Amino acid sequence: MMSFRAGVQPSFLTKTLVEAGLPEQAKVLEVGCGTNVQTALELLEFNGSVLVLDVSETQMQEYKKKLGESAAVHILVADAQALPFRDCSLDCVVFYYAFDWIPIFGGRNEAVVAEVFRVLKPSGVLVSFEYWERGAESRATLLKMAGFSAKIIIEEDELVVIGRK
Repeated sequence: MMSFRAGVQPSFLTKTLVEAGLPEQAKVLEVGCGTNVQTALELLEFNGSVLVLDVSETQMQEYKKKLGESAAVHILVADAQALPFRDCSLDCVVFYYAFDWIPIFGGRNEAVVAEVFRVLKPSGVLVSFEYWERGAESRATLLKMAGFSAKIIIEEDELVVIGRK
């Protein structure tokens, strides 16, 4: 498991993943990354495999430009309602303020959650950063209906839903 370095304040994402028990060498997918490369760069600190996925080809082209050649991030253009992974193949799936965008792009949150449940390993973790408490409560309910255990974490100005398979 990744540990914190003395004197360095970890980000809330890193702290959340460590507390959730994400092992080093984990295989992690970020869904709905858009053009935000910061989340993937932070996920690389776990020394595992980092994959990012977005439904927009245009967004992913911009993502590649921002990321550059140096980072070992695997970029995929795909629909989160049909994830291109085998059953039980991922340790963690992260939605960094992305869930609210799924219906905007014509998707169904229920279908996405079912797909995430399918591809997560036993004890795998879904982490969803949320904009507001009502959204977090709705997300936690959706995760529970799909078979996850779920909890909401509120710390300072951050709001996260953790679902464990």
